[in-house]
Amino acid sequence: MTAMALASLDGTVVSTAVPQIVGDLGGFSVFSWLFAGYLLAVTVTLPVYGKLSDTFGRKPVLIAGIVLFLIGSLLSALAWDMASLIAFRIVQGLGGGALQGTVQTIAADLYPLKERPKIQARLSTVWAVSAVAGPAVGGLLATYADWRWIFLINLPVGAVALWLITRHLREPGRDRARARAAAALAEKDRTPSGTTSSTPSGTHSGTPSGTPSGTEEIRAEGTRGPGDSRGPGGTSRPGGTSRPGGTTGPRRRTPRSRACQSSRASRASRVDWPGALTIFGAGAALLTALVQGGIAWPWFSAPSLALLGGGAVLVVAVVLVERRAAEPILPGWVWRRPAIASVNLALGALGLLMIAPMVFLPLYAQSVLGLGPVAAGFVLSVMTLSWPITAALSSRVSDRIGVRRTAMTGIFLAALCLAAFPLLPHPAAPWQPALLMLLLGGALGIFQLPLIVGVQGAVGWSERGTATASILFYRQIGQSVGAALFGAVANAVLASRLGGAGDLESVSRSLEDPASLTAEAAERLRLAVDAAVDHVYVGAASAAVAALLVLLFMAPRHFPVAADEPDQDPAPRTA
Repeated sequence: MTAMALASLDGTVVSTAVPQIVGDLGGFSVFSWLFAGYLLAVTVTLPVYGKLSDTFGRKPVLIAGIVLFLIGSLLSALAWDMASLIAFRIVQGLGGGALQGTVQTIAADLYPLKERPKIQARLSTVWAVSAVAGPAVGGLLATYADWRWIFLINLPVGAVALWLITRHLREPGRDRARARAAAALAEKDRTPSGTTSSTPSGTHSGTPSGTPSGTEEIRAEGTRGPGDSRGPGGTSRPGGTSRPGGTTGPRRRTPRSRACQSSRASRASRVDWPGALTIFGAGAALLTALVQGGIAWPWFSAPSLALLGGGAVLVVAVVLVERRAAEPILPGWVWRRPAIASVNLALGALGLLMIAPMVFLPLYAQSVLGLGPVAAGFVLSVMTLSWPITAALSSRVSDRIGVRRTAMTGIFLAALCLAAFPLLPHPAAPWQPALLMLLLGGALGIFQLPLIVGVQGAVGWSERGTATASILFYRQIGQSVGAALFGAVANAVLASRLGGAGDLESVSRSLEDPASLTAEAAERLRLAVDAAVDHVYVGAASAAVAALLVLLFMAPRHFPVAADEPDQDPAPRTA
């Protein structure tokens, strides 16, 4: 949870310090890349870190991610201009991708299926607290200290997280996977050439021909033969004897040690580095086009067309590379399995619809309702109060009606909340949109958490990192697409209402100083912004309906449960 706090606090703390950063470093025209660069790095590295955690284990990947994030934080605090700060924020994002996906995967590894909703709800609480406390912390540091402290404060928090992880984190799922591999190798070695052993794994019957006399027999971990005894520290002594001084005789490598050595030698060769590079290139090109199109340059300009065309070519390259890879970063089974494919699409729709409250609600509160930044932030933050509460209670609902029906109930209620926003009067009282956001957060808590837990329970340890990263990756993609799509919708509505006289950014700036406008002109701009945000919420409600249809027609009625769940019977079950 401490590692998750690093990633969750980062965006909200930085956002409130932007005026001070721009005043010190300059670069107002490109300051949006402070957030876009971080988002791009996190998004494109999520599937890579997911596969790496399945290959090398969660702990080393998480430690590497924290170290990289802290290096980016330190460098950001030392930035000398806006370009260097943007570059160091990208370094932070490269570490942040490991934090977001790996922490949720570790939570699924450490807790049995019935307890996962509770721990995932606690992780949601971390995000909720960060959304409320982050802007206040960032504002205080920028006002009374220096904006560089918003990055330096990550260093002690990250140091505590590293100490806790290195000292206390154990990976029982990885140990079980290694034990199964060692047992399989032991069984193979015990079988004489040309014959097939019928003895169960972990037992031994006879010594294979060619075994040197006086050496211990090869056994799976946790088995002992007659006459064996254990010396100090758990060492074995063939025949129950030892040499003088307490040392053992000639030691033969155990199946576990040979399995670990062979796996270490092959893991690096099994990593799909060409796939990782092509995914990174394709994601960077497409997300840059979506995030900056219509803002930094027109949609049909040369930069947009070049990025979109290059991204499309790289997507084709990703498909070709991943088909040939022995261990692909984005394996085909994430789309062949209905449970995972449907959740990929549903959470992609969630990322898209979340742009409406996250981006456009504060604009609506300030430009239309005339609220200050703090009050506008409160209207949005009430959503983060109800989200973790309903997420914690969602397990009780899913235990009774199943994962699919629980998620469908949540997204149906979310669609109603989003569709109700355009029905608010003009001008609305501040409590009215706040109430809708409170209800929306409760609905989305019921929707998202059962799907994440359902996917994590449907796969084994060796696939859980990839599956978790997949659904988070498509949620991030949805956010990027939503920012571009809804931004274009809002600007089109403004252009039609104002006769092409301005876009969303210029209109919001004009409303920041209403004294410079006549009462009639200010009201005209407010009505235009109100109409633009209404259209965005209609689009968000449509995305919620699309997610509902995906769950209705694609998701299995009962999500499968992997056979290697520690609290499950060997036979697969459904939830």
